[in-house]
Amino acid sequence: MVYALMLPSLFLCGCEPTRPSDVPGDAIYVPGGKTGWWERCSYEKNQDLDKCQTFNAEGVVMEDEVYLPYDGGRPLLSSELVIDPDGRVAGPYIICLKNGRILLPQSHFASDKKYVDDHLRSH
Repeated sequence: MVYALMLPSLFLCGCEPTRPSDVPGDAIYVPGGKTGWWERCSYEKNQDLDKCQTFNAEGVVMEDEVYLPYDGGRPLLSSELVIDPDGRVAGPYIICLKNGRILLPQSHFASDKKYVDDHLRSH
């Protein structure tokens, strides 16, 4: 009977899994898919660009590159790079921010932008 009462709380607590040792301490856990993933971004002042990394649940780097704003705006400053783990189109290669902006990897910007466009249009 005690287990029956505890089980729902495990799903409702919003607990994140144990951070793999290879994932930096400032990475944010984003729930999704089967296991979720970890994201972190930084503004590189000298180059005037945003660089983001995505790690899978085991701590393996999935993406580590320059990210561009979905809306075509300027790179975001460090204070603006606050990841929203509950973003409406979040995915391992799509980073949603608390200010409502979205970042996409430069290397596949066009295809990811089309995906976000389609997703936002249908919801």
